[in-house]
Amino acid sequence: MKIKAISCVLAMIVVLSALNVGSVVCSAKTAQVTSTSNSVSGPFGKYAKTVTVTIGRNDVAGSNLPSGDSLSNNLFLKAIKNDLNIDVKYSWIGSGTDQTQYDDKVNLAIASGDIPDVMYVDNLNQLNQMVKAGMLEDIKSAYTKTASPLITARYNSLPSDIRFSTSIFNGKMYALPNVNINYQYTELWVRKDWMTKVGAKTPKTLTDVINLAKTFMQKDPGGNGSGKTVGIAVNLTNGAVAGNYNGENVLDSIFNSFGSYPQSWIKQSSGKYIYGSVAPATKTALAAIAQMYKAGVIDPEFAVHSSTDENALLISGKCGITFGPWWEPYWPLNSAQSNNPSSDWEPILAPLSSNGIYNAPIPDPHTEWMVVKKGMKNPEAVIEILNLEYQGIKQIDPKVKNVNPNIINIYPNSMGVMWTVWPFPIQVEFWNENLMNYSDLSKAWNAKSTAGLTYQETETYNDFVKQNADPGMDNAAWQDWAARYEGQGLMVNNQKIVKFPTIGFPAQTATQVSKWTNLQSLEQQTFLQIIMGQKPTSYFDTFVKQWGQEGGTQITSEVNTQLK
Repeated sequence: MKIKAISCVLAMIVVLSALNVGSVVCSAKTAQVTSTSNSVSGPFGKYAKTVTVTIGRNDVAGSNLPSGDSLSNNLFLKAIKNDLNIDVKYSWIGSGTDQTQYDDKVNLAIASGDIPDVMYVDNLNQLNQMVKAGMLEDIKSAYTKTASPLITARYNSLPSDIRFSTSIFNGKMYALPNVNINYQYTELWVRKDWMTKVGAKTPKTLTDVINLAKTFMQKDPGGNGSGKTVGIAVNLTNGAVAGNYNGENVLDSIFNSFGSYPQSWIKQSSGKYIYGSVAPATKTALAAIAQMYKAGVIDPEFAVHSSTDENALLISGKCGITFGPWWEPYWPLNSAQSNNPSSDWEPILAPLSSNGIYNAPIPDPHTEWMVVKKGMKNPEAVIEILNLEYQGIKQIDPKVKNVNPNIINIYPNSMGVMWTVWPFPIQVEFWNENLMNYSDLSKAWNAKSTAGLTYQETETYNDFVKQNADPGMDNAAWQDWAARYEGQGLMVNNQKIVKFPTIGFPAQTATQVSKWTNLQSLEQQTFLQIIMGQKPTSYFDTFVKQWGQEGGTQITSEVNTQLK
């Protein structure tokens, strides 16, 4: 499944047991150690002599850094220099925010054989290429000796078989991966105030969802005028209607309700993997979605509309149904609610499968990496920077209340400075962060006490209080309540009906290198043709046959060999 990046390698996990990531121990007394030589001890040791680390990274749009500050000159970099005596210098920053342009920049660096000390990579094939070319440093020892307890705990929160599955090759660790947070699957977000107005019940099945959309369109609870209310907001993401985990205005939940998982490699009862987009269940799902399009339930312009177009429908009140993750209230529903404070968006687990189960995929565990150049003199400095970036969230102990100034809040919260301006723009959270966050906040809310909450959780709790005292009147408070109490709570409190398939995350195979782009185009074109009625559902069988003949069969064989 595509999840903002390339899939991961499960086959590379041959020596995870050799990486004893749980062995790092640190206390407050040993956190800061200054050595007389230019070596350090502990997760936050300060070098006696300044160590310079050169970095290549992507640009950041809307960073909200104050006037005079930039990626190359900000309080984060000054804190790293002050606390660790590490001087961060950017060799280059990718121009613009287009990932294709950034990948081209990385490709040029690889081709030249000249990469900086540390480089951000969002493409697994580029990581594999550098490993094969001998361009990267083994940082396993540096990680084991230097990673803070918090960083260690976060990586260890991943299942052991995927913890460092993309970073370890033949016993050597060549990258620091991100942790792609689990439990961010699609939910159905509906205008509850519209449901109340038209006397509709909470939808469960796909038929219920379709009927609700038709009711909104016919009864026009938003007062848009006859024929001007859109049923369900949908747009293509990377050219696809499904298969982009953690996306907005997608149709994954509908495919999933039929047991279909486009763009994912699904393990069957035989033990072999099949590409979800060519599975028989996908044909059934496409037939249902084609009927929805024919009935006008899906935005008729979805194939040419961007997410901006579809979000505009939600914000303006012309649509009251969309699919998106738990964080949908932070965008675009925050603007929709701000536009109409009396609106009430409710998350729902729908549609359920025929047996009352909510099918949901799991994400690639890793989608981004920081790689270290072969021969870098102080590789432990890379681990220290990562430690410092994250030490402030919950300090050394994840359960200790954060009461001290820290690097994460080094700028006032009101500025909204994005965390991606850190030197290492990779997210290393707990894999089950969403469940943990909701558990902390719901317990505090029930007890009406902030005792034990972190600084950030306390801020969220205070928003809960504001929202419940005056519903919808404080947009920031509404966002936190809708996302972190209702959105996350829906996932946590309904785990008994949620089913996750076994999904494999292979690296790009040899045949995929030359065939995959064409196969993806074939898939996207076929799905659109069937949904929009340009081809009958039976054409799916022709597509599957063509997909296999044009490289799909060989790729499936290679994937199964890799994941065996």
